[in-house]
Amino acid sequence: MKVVELNRYVCVGLEITRKCNMNCAYCYVVPRPHPEPDLTFDDWHKIVSLLREEMKDRYLSFHLAGGEIFTKEGTAEFIMQLLQQGIEVSLVSNGLVVPELIFSEECFKEKGGLFNFQISIDGLKKEHETIRSHYDRVMGNLIRLLESGVLTTVRTTVHRGNIKGMKSFYTFLNRLGEKYQKVIEVYVQPVADFPRQPIKGLGKIRLGLEEYLEAGFEVNRYVETYLPYVYNSWRFVHDVGSTLDMDRTLSLNSVCFGCGGGYGFNINANGDVLNCEMDVPFLNLRDHIDRETIHRVVEILDEKNRPRKRCLHCPLNTYCGMCRLSPMIHGYTEGFGYTDCKPFMSRVVSLHREYRKKKGETGKLRKEGVSHVRKAC
Repeated sequence: MKVVELNRYVCVGLEITRKCNMNCAYCYVVPRPHPEPDLTFDDWHKIVSLLREEMKDRYLSFHLAGGEIFTKEGTAEFIMQLLQQGIEVSLVSNGLVVPELIFSEECFKEKGGLFNFQISIDGLKKEHETIRSHYDRVMGNLIRLLESGVLTTVRTTVHRGNIKGMKSFYTFLNRLGEKYQKVIEVYVQPVADFPRQPIKGLGKIRLGLEEYLEAGFEVNRYVETYLPYVYNSWRFVHDVGSTLDMDRTLSLNSVCFGCGGGYGFNINANGDVLNCEMDVPFLNLRDHIDRETIHRVVEILDEKNRPRKRCLHCPLNTYCGMCRLSPMIHGYTEGFGYTDCKPFMSRVVSLHREYRKKKGETGKLRKEGVSHVRKAC
């Protein structure tokens, strides 16, 4: 398998704030201990500028998250300033409050090619409000984003309370897509918790692996057959299916999500730098935003993520972040019930092949001709 010689693609996650205006039962961010104070936007500008200087030979993008990023005053202006510098930016928001700048300024439009707004909606009203809230306001903002020409992705967390309503939700989104002549991507993941920050009471809403995958297979088939204005990115269905489509004879050793030439890392609101969300901080930037410190950050990250075959049997047992599996499986005692990648992915691949054999599928699951590519983050 080809290994790229340089970690050329880097996505930097900026946790703008940990404050939030919702109280979602499965949230793993807001309940975590968090030393104050948060970095200021002046701090963030310095960090972005120094990272771009240090990584000028890389393709660098930034992904903003929280908490809810728009609870922090000045967030939209900060994003606009980045876009005006030609910096690629994506964000995730619960969609409860969207600043008017997002709808009105040209730099946020899809035609600019630099911005992606990811809005969290967990289904139609009944299903969405089993965990979240304010469906009407959130859906109203989704419609305004589409009307305004902003490239928008819907992010959905699937759980026992909304799984049966997914086809209806996708059908609704397809109607919106047709109305605004947009292909709407829906990015789906299951309820998960992280080690060191367990969330009590998730057992009642968490789906088992087979139930989650079976629903994903059926929704994917439904979308491919009937919904031309929806692009379905159902984690462990679409991604693994696409990998298997590349080579039907792939072994488990080859089913990798991270053998390419890039990585992502996170900077928390208090300045902590982490190799990925699963990791522990290796440095804090709050009082040391300078070239020397940023150079050290990049050195550490390049060593942690040095080009190698990052396969599911990684002998280094490192949370490289590239497999994009760690948040879903490490530390589980309920639900999926796996504690490392090997048995988890073995079962995922096995279920994919069982499903394809049962359905007599020989073609690709991936929908072709989609008019946009999801941002790296």
